[in-house]
Amino acid sequence: MTRPARPRRAPCIALVLIVLLTLVIGSVPAPSLAHIGETVFASIPQPVGVAATPGRLLVTAPLCGNPRQVLSLDSNGAISVLAVLPSRPSGCFEDYIAIAGPADPSQPGFPSPTKGGFPSNFAYVVQGTNIVAVSPSGTVTPFTTVPGCEASRNGITFDDVGTFNYRMIVTCAGGRVWKIAADGSRTLIADVASALGLASVRIENPDVAPLSFSPYGGHVFVAAELLGKVLAISPDGVVKIVASWPGAEGVHFVPELKCNVGASGGTFFTAIKATPSTPGRINRFPLTAFSGLSGRAVVTSETGAGIGLLTPTGNPTISPTLFHASIGKHDGSAFADCTVPLLIKIIVKPGSIPHTINPQSEGRVPVAILSSPIFNALTDPVLSSITFGLTGTEHSIVSCNTSGQDVNGDGLLDRICHGDTKKLGIPSPGVYRGPLILKLFYNAPGGDPAGEGSD
Repeated sequence: MTRPARPRRAPCIALVLIVLLTLVIGSVPAPSLAHIGETVFASIPQPVGVAATPGRLLVTAPLCGNPRQVLSLDSNGAISVLAVLPSRPSGCFEDYIAIAGPADPSQPGFPSPTKGGFPSNFAYVVQGTNIVAVSPSGTVTPFTTVPGCEASRNGITFDDVGTFNYRMIVTCAGGRVWKIAADGSRTLIADVASALGLASVRIENPDVAPLSFSPYGGHVFVAAELLGKVLAISPDGVVKIVASWPGAEGVHFVPELKCNVGASGGTFFTAIKATPSTPGRINRFPLTAFSGLSGRAVVTSETGAGIGLLTPTGNPTISPTLFHASIGKHDGSAFADCTVPLLIKIIVKPGSIPHTINPQSEGRVPVAILSSPIFNALTDPVLSSITFGLTGTEHSIVSCNTSGQDVNGDGLLDRICHGDTKKLGIPSPGVYRGPLILKLFYNAPGGDPAGEGSD
């Protein structure tokens, strides 16, 4: 399109305005790709690792000193402490975090087990050679140890493709890559340093490529910051240099199923390091920023090179394009993992606490599905998907109300459903006093994630 001619004095006027702005607010920042909706979500002095699900955004902090914590951020960016991690020696350490997924809500139990056998909604933090598990309520327990990992910069993720048996993937800063089973047993996938002919190599923030990412579908991608490279590692341990990106800090594949973290309006979150002039922070990107990009990968930079975009071409090497101009130096980042169920609150037999159930009864058992600031129990659930009973897989629901009532007095309308007592899967004889599990799918931007609760 041909632009109309401008008056010759316009550049001079613009230059004067820039000079005036510089005098008032300092140097004018370079243009960025902010039209995709990226915003600052929360200020955290020293954020490190980031993990996200439809219901939770977790951040490990601080980089330096103790106490080391897992922070929980709500939909408005308000911060609370979920868990206190084991203390570290004096110094600075990058403790990365991942949440177990993908979950399989069709399997019995709560939380739903993942396809690899991990309890979904449990977070795992790698601290040097040690990995700890953090329950949804914040209880911290030892999980396993990983030999050869260094004190800091060890990456962690979960295989949601299946080429690594849906196991945990841990990358050690020295170059070793492991897959870890739910019982804590380890299998070495590759020694990246040896494969590249190096004594050591810093690799961080891995992710597993979807099968469509030719020719590296199902490979583990890792970022090699000091080399400025992105590496792909096959399930049988073959290492390839795939792309170059300055200060490559992490690789994150854009999921097919996208969802927001609660009502935050964000689906991708990244930790930005503090500088002498700006605080550490968590930045948020909306769903719309990734429209049409499913299956591609974003590469963050710890040297201020911005975010690159990897598009598969079928060729062994990829020339990245700029996805977003520099917003600072990145550390951990994460897309919301929609395969991890939203934890919802339920009350079995409201008004009867603790509840008891006679499995010989011909009646029905009421269960209240509670609304929350991020879940509307009246409008969100896919009613035909609700299962309820001893294992959470029982098709016992015979009716659900449509008007709703405030069961727990929080001002939000809740939904009450009724399950056929004989179809709850409770063994007989005898009165049952234990918990029951409810599972469902609910409407959300980008698709229908799962939700579940137990009472």
